[in-house]
Amino acid sequence: MIEDALGFVRRCKTARLRLGLTTSAARSVQQLAFQTFELHHYFDAVVTGEDIVHGKPDPEPYRSTAAKLSLSPTACLVIEDAVNGVISGKAAGCFVVGITTSFTTEDLSRAGADLVFTSFRSLENQLFNDGALLNPRAHAG
Repeated sequence: MIEDALGFVRRCKTARLRLGLTTSAARSVQQLAFQTFELHHYFDAVVTGEDIVHGKPDPEPYRSTAAKLSLSPTACLVIEDAVNGVISGKAAGCFVVGITTSFTTEDLSRAGADLVFTSFRSLENQLFNDGALLNPRAHAG
């Protein structure tokens, strides 16, 4: 588990935000992670690599997750730690926040991330203390 990720997910759910998980992993790996960390009740939609034809960086994974949430991709805030995920989220039309757990700020920014944070804690502080990220279109340029 990435440091502070579970606390961030809990805080989002407490704030009644709808959460979707978009992963390239197989469903069995996703289910094992959900079982291990007791994540089932946090997510309103899950899309795994087995649910799609075209994986990241194609926009299909995030479009599929948005559809499962009954949302337009433009209403979704994507949190990604990988370059291909950033590209996928942006291609789908989502507002994308990069987290530097796997790639550098420069890599995620170059891939198209709208904002980049060094940790879930810094993202959480921005999201809940400032609130501007709750309206991702406020950052669109």
